[in-house]
Amino acid sequence: MARYRPDPPPDHGSVRADLQAWAEQYIEEAASPTGREFLRDMVSGGADGGSAHRGGAYARQRVEVILERAHERGEQVPDLEDVIDLLLAPIVYRILFEPEELRVSYAAELTKSLFPKHRDRRHGVPTEK
Repeated sequence: MARYRPDPPPDHGSVRADLQAWAEQYIEEAASPTGREFLRDMVSGGADGGSAHRGGAYARQRVEVILERAHERGEQVPDLEDVIDLLLAPIVYRILFEPEELRVSYAAELTKSLFPKHRDRRHGVPTEK
């Protein structure tokens, strides 16, 4: 784990597309048999939790890059903690504790939850309906 350094996440032009693509790639890699084993080893790797903390920090850094890039483009971005809680955490839970195969399309469902359904197209602010 100490040597694992992920490539920067690709830019797909919008924060929503970037987060969805990142989550899809995360599912493809981490939900594979090798990925599940790696994730379980990382989480159980020592009483101090160092390996798990480093793994979490890598994921957090990738999300931060996506959010910072979108902010620089002038987009409204979801809160980092919301991305962790609503996008990453459910994926990790299912990989660790659910035996069935995780669909890559689950990433789109989770990403959608980060963005309000109704937005004022001119200002990007949520509207009531």
